[in-house]
Amino acid sequence: MENANDAIYIIQDDYLRFWNRQTEKMLEYTAGKLAAIRFTEFIHPDDRAMVVDRHYRRLRGENPPSTYSYRIIPKSGRELWIQISSVRIT
Repeated sequence: MENANDAIYIIQDDYLRFWNRQTEKMLEYTAGKLAAIRFTEFIHPDDRAMVVDRHYRRLRGENPPSTYSYRIIPKSGRELWIQISSVRIT
């Protein structure tokens, strides 16, 4: 996982709880800072409602699209398009 070229992370209780180095590189935060920021803060404001809706629908056991694109805002403030492939872990 640490050698993956993709960002891999787990969200629990609205925070990133587990991630690889590529996630830190993509979001431009160190591990200590990354753990203290709600995952929604990284999502571009225009895409936030859609991503949050799909996240919570998945947690409720629904089947929203699992692969889709949206924008994030890393620490530098630049806009970055990503494609997510999400699954619910039980």
